[in-house]
Amino acid sequence: MRYLLICFSILLVLITGCDRYPEKNNSVYIVIDGYNDYKDKVDSTLKFMLTHLRPEDSLVVSWVGNGTSNGEDVDIYMTFDSRPSRANAEKRVFNKRFNELISSNIKSNHKDITGSLLRAIQYLNNKKEDFKYIIVFSDLDQGSVSGDFRNFPIILNKIQVIVSDVSGQLSGEEAKNRYNNRVDDWKKRIISGGGTWLLEDDFESLGKIIK
Repeated sequence: MRYLLICFSILLVLITGCDRYPEKNNSVYIVIDGYNDYKDKVDSTLKFMLTHLRPEDSLVVSWVGNGTSNGEDVDIYMTFDSRPSRANAEKRVFNKRFNELISSNIKSNHKDITGSLLRAIQYLNNKKEDFKYIIVFSDLDQGSVSGDFRNFPIILNKIQVIVSDVSGQLSGEEAKNRYNNRVDDWKKRIISGGGTWLLEDDFESLGKIIK
């Protein structure tokens, strides 16, 4: 009888193992400040996400600025279905929508990087996924926008912020120094808000970062 109970327990674990130890889900929010400036990295990142994200993972692509030339919304939000076949169909829809926006002349009348990142943080803080990421393609230059954003705290709840290193695209030491200062400011702010920070140049290594 004891032997039968042990065998039954093992069989029960094998049958219900997936339910007892479910895969953890990801939520990824991509912020793009000027697609043409970061085209190769953005394209490879989106390809990776659409290939590797699992059912019930979430993906957002958001552009910094006001929208397209005809006023369309430029944010794409999607939480993929729990059914793999349906999730794959939704990924194709996501990619189609992304390509449509790329060809619709996205415009930006101002560079509100702060607003875009705060919107990403708010979205992710409201998500239930286990692992949360913000991926930023920007030189973090606010232009003429006020620097008062440094005067209030942000709460990230372990969100990992991955920022594309664009220092190689800048010319002149002064421009690089200003960029490094902006990077330092944001790094301090992200870490003090409970997030993690990574300045990344090689986006081919996303497989080592995304769970």
